[in-house]
Amino acid sequence: MKDTRVMFLILAFSLVMYAGCATKPTELIQQTERAREEAKEAYADQFAIEDWSAAEKAWGQAEDALAKEDYGQASTFLLRAKERYGKARDLAAGKKEMALKEIESNKTGASIRLKNLVEAAAKLPAAKKKELEARAKEIEGKLAQVDEHIKKGEFNDAKILAARTFREVWELEQEFKK
Repeated sequence: MKDTRVMFLILAFSLVMYAGCATKPTELIQQTERAREEAKEAYADQFAIEDWSAAEKAWGQAEDALAKEDYGQASTFLLRAKERYGKARDLAAGKKEMALKEIESNKTGASIRLKNLVEAAAKLPAAKKKELEARAKEIEGKLAQVDEHIKKGEFNDAKILAARTFREVWELEQEFKK
């Protein structure tokens, strides 16, 4: 009698577990999709590449498991993807902020130094002054392009261009000091 009850409990528990895994995890899918969108909006694909890639891999595995109707396995992958998307989002937010500060620092430094250089150009011969003003105009165009890259979400391009432009202003200062 006791063995029968134990067997019945094991069977009942197994059926509950099977039934729980046999239903499509719709809510978890929606939560993971939201986490994915939030990570994407935080530019995790640019700033938290490793975590983003791991999340995408788990997402793909979850989609494969869902296609096979292996909902237990799909739930495992969905939870992993959701966690990694969240981590990627949080990491990306901090890295994006740091990148924007670096970009702004290079941009501001280049602008100030360029302005001082142009003001000092009044003492130069006319031909040198004209050359400096033309190059300053080109540099101002590049600084405007930095802002365009940021607006498009192209933070790496903005960072590189801001650093190169800062360096270009420095080189221009060295050239016109002679």
